Amino acid sequence: MHVITGKVLALTDKVEGQNERGEWARRSVIVEYGDEYPRKVCITAGNAERIATIESLELGKYYAFGVVFESREVNDNWFTDIRFIRLA
Repeated sequence: MHVITGKVLALTDKVEGQNERGEWARRSVIVEYGDEYPRKVCITAGNAERIATIESLELGKYYAFGVVFESREVNDNWFTDIRFIRLA
């Protein structure tokens, strides 16, 4: 697990759906981190408990996010997700 500490800029809308494994949901938080050259990152939560934690965050406040990085290939293109695990 990695830790990203930063300021909450925005929360995305909750996205829900259904697939062959059942119902799913996700919600993301946009975080600004870094001092001299701030960067933005989208951190995604993918289960009810983690989504509830994301929804409890206050805009403009700083938090330490425990995350994991995961990449996947789709049609010879690679995509990387930053998955929320817990507040660190």
